[in-house]
Amino acid sequence: MAPHADPFDGKLTFVYGNRRTRGQIFRLLPRTMKPGKGSFVEMEGIHEQQATWVKIHIESPAPAHVDGEIFSEGIQDLEYKIYPGRLQILAS
Repeated sequence: MAPHADPFDGKLTFVYGNRRTRGQIFRLLPRTMKPGKGSFVEMEGIHEQQATWVKIHIESPAPAHVDGEIFSEGIQDLEYKIYPGRLQILAS
């Protein structure tokens, strides 16, 4: 969920952050559906970034999610690279 992502800019827009309690997570969730001002990316401790290459390493294995799907139950290293123009996108 990256509200400022642009499928045509050749960049990966990603959001990361940390919520320590279930209560903090539950307060964040309704704002994930809010477009524009007041979105969850404006909350303290939440960061939205853009890059063409991202490499992530964490000390303890954790589940990895992409587009709402779990693709690994325990991962420590992850790398994304963007290849602009490789996939044609049709839009009206």
